[in-house]
Amino acid sequence: MKRNIIFSIILSIITLTFFSCGTGKNIDLSGVNANDTIFVSVNDTFKIELVSNPSTGYRWFYAENKAEKNVKLLDDKFIMPKGNLMGASGKQLFLFFAKKKGKTVVNLESRRGKGAPAKKYVAIVKIKK
Repeated sequence: MKRNIIFSIILSIITLTFFSCGTGKNIDLSGVNANDTIFVSVNDTFKIELVSNPSTGYRWFYAENKAEKNVKLLDDKFIMPKGNLMGASGKQLFLFFAKKKGKTVVNLESRRGKGAPAKKYVAIVKIKK
């Protein structure tokens, strides 16, 4: 278990380092509300964190639009809560890369497997040069 956590942390650091080496910057959107408009620049990475509790059977998924050309999902992972409380909520982290100028909608859904979404999170992303 410790090896998986350490590996996940190292992989996240490498991913963030690799994508932050360009002209872009890393943007934390953890406090952004659903349906808010987010402004980023080309080559920026941005993350969205949502409260998640997989012990209920539900987790967040990126509802990717196959025609999407402006953003790319880089990472999707669950961050365990601190402490040893059984069934405690953690956070689901989504890391995106802004590939090109334009406007896009990021749709995240909380659901069980391929079932119908119980909750949705929508962010409008405007990418400038």
